[in-house]
Amino acid sequence: MSGKILVLDPSTTHRILLKVRLQSVGFDVIGCASSEDAKIALAEGKPDLLIAAMGTGYPAIREFCAAFRLGSETSHIPILAFGASDKRKRTDWLTAGADDALDQSTSDAHLFARIRSLLRMHTGERPLGFVTERALGFSEHSDGFGRPARVLILTHIPIRARALVQALETGGRFIVSCLDPAQPFPQNAPPPDVLLIDARGGQDPLGQGKALRLITELRSRADTRSAEQLVITPEDGSAIAALALDLGASDTVSGDASHDEITLRIGKLHYRKQKLERLRATLRNGVEAALTDPLTGLHNRRYAEPHIQAIAEHARENATTYAILAIDVDHFKRINDTYGHAVGDQALVSIAALLKQGTRSNDLVARFGGEEFVVVMPEADLKSAEAMAERLRDRIESTPIYAELAGGAIGMTVSIGVALGGTLGDRLSSPLERADAALYRSKLAGRNMVSVSALAS
Repeated sequence: MSGKILVLDPSTTHRILLKVRLQSVGFDVIGCASSEDAKIALAEGKPDLLIAAMGTGYPAIREFCAAFRLGSETSHIPILAFGASDKRKRTDWLTAGADDALDQSTSDAHLFARIRSLLRMHTGERPLGFVTERALGFSEHSDGFGRPARVLILTHIPIRARALVQALETGGRFIVSCLDPAQPFPQNAPPPDVLLIDARGGQDPLGQGKALRLITELRSRADTRSAEQLVITPEDGSAIAALALDLGASDTVSGDASHDEITLRIGKLHYRKQKLERLRATLRNGVEAALTDPLTGLHNRRYAEPHIQAIAEHARENATTYAILAIDVDHFKRINDTYGHAVGDQALVSIAALLKQGTRSNDLVARFGGEEFVVVMPEADLKSAEAMAERLRDRIESTPIYAELAGGAIGMTVSIGVALGGTLGDRLSSPLERADAALYRSKLAGRNMVSVSALAS
């Protein structure tokens, strides 16, 4: 194992024993007896995990953890409360914002598995920029946001889950359903946010082996892959908890835990899932923005160039051809100089819309920059490409734009160059270069016309 762990425990004996346990499996451990010592350690470097004692000195340690959770550079670091067997105190720490709270009697296997699980989440979220907002405070992890969580309880003994269902549904934070894992999942049902897997014993039990296999099976299914998993273990199920965490479960809880504790853990898992979904959406939107022209809404050159390469590879593999139309707005500088850039922008938006309307659904229309556009036609021959270019040229010429700032309608024309890809001509120059050269000939010949590359075969 690897990872830097900060242990905050005023008890010298407990701190040393825990440090030895963690170092024996390869963790880099820094032991601190007080909040002041911990602050000094933080100034020298941030840990990957904070383990805080729930026993002696509890109020001061809890206050330090609250500040730790608020810190802009530490708010995303998981906190593991450790060292007490009091269920009420465990629930209290979970309410306060700790990611987990384990008893003093927790086995090494369970402790190490939980640490590995927390570190996996920490390192997995970090590339997405998983930094908690300062304004939320230490208790932010237990606060949900957005829609209620969809919780699916998987158990062979539905009657045992009845009281838990009632507790979870109180307050409207969760939409709860039960299912025998031997039965198929409901068709067309919204995917669950949290899966509560009952791995306890009892009459006709799910069975520990089946529960562990279910963890991996649910991770492999498209409809449950992104769901968080909370496994309910037997009261003495520390070994099962360790295995469940290493197999991919998000969290485990003992079968003797209160409904309040289970509710808190489900709330934390739902919060984490929603936050990851939001961060992924932000990432997707950022990528899309980087590949999209903000003015016209068309794809930009950064997107178009690798897309053209993919079309070219497909053409080579399937012995087909494709066409590229290089398009340039005629006398665009004159429009900007005469009417202003706002009218010029309006003209570009109008032309982009006409190009989209006049092309096939599988054609790529992109703005290459300035007043330059490109249309890429997969599996097209020269005749159809030239006909498409003429239609686009005519459509733009016959559709003046009305610009209030210009005081009326403005006529627009474009010059177009056409080249075929997937031909012998590709060995001499790229189709994009040849389309651009053909466009230049259209400009020299008087504009508002279509020219075809001479290297068509």
